[in-house]
Amino acid sequence: MFDLPSYVEKITQLKKQNPKCLTNNFLNYEELKALSQKEETGFLYNQNAAVIFDNDNGVNRVYFNLLSLQTAGSLKELLDLGNFAKPYIIDCLGKEVFLEELKSTFENNGIKLYTKMNRWRAAKLNGLENFKQTDNMLPAQIGNIGEIVKLLNDTFDPYVSHLPTEEKLKNLIENTLVFCMKENNKIIAAFCFEKFANESFYVYQIAVDKNFRGHGVGKEIVHYALSNYQNKKIYTSWVEHNNISSQNLHKDVGFIKDGLSDYVFIYK
Repeated sequence: MFDLPSYVEKITQLKKQNPKCLTNNFLNYEELKALSQKEETGFLYNQNAAVIFDNDNGVNRVYFNLLSLQTAGSLKELLDLGNFAKPYIIDCLGKEVFLEELKSTFENNGIKLYTKMNRWRAAKLNGLENFKQTDNMLPAQIGNIGEIVKLLNDTFDPYVSHLPTEEKLKNLIENTLVFCMKENNKIIAAFCFEKFANESFYVYQIAVDKNFRGHGVGKEIVHYALSNYQNKKIYTSWVEHNNISSQNLHKDVGFIKDGLSDYVFIYK
């Protein structure tokens, strides 16, 4: 836990020194308030930087505010003072030109690039006209939570993917935002949405059991899930830069890269 007014005061001070100070913290006040009340969070600051440490489902993530690129050493100092277990994962969003400059500065301070993500978006979905639902495609049920959690954990790198807790997954299922495919009564694929207030949908997770990859299952679960929420305002997804199969799945239904990237850094 940490004192939110103290955090706000420090960020205000940094912004007075440099209105364009760097940050990867885009949480709104209510989200910050909830974060400050979590047991496994912490807040540290010095003259040029402030950081929030957050244990996110077992992964220690860092949200920072930094006076400028030239003061990146101050961020490293705070990371070394943190009493959470390393490694620390730091997501940084922006255009690739800026992120490459940030990467160079971070790596000079021991903060290494772990991977890159690209944002994909679609205003209109394609290729769903001929989709035919089969009996093994269905909305997930509460009783499927354990099986879906295992599939997600087996599929994704937790440093890269913000995997849902069982509580969050339960909420998504209750709102009919999780879909699955079964084979012999076993879940072999899952698709999770998040829905936002302006009728935009975020493709949260797409997972296929490793024993069923390469047989069109990914395409089927994508088409099935999206067919349940056609004609929405916007669809958004994040795809790792070297995941060609996922990129092709997104292209197939009308997604394109929109120019925003997420560089995932690691500090050990």
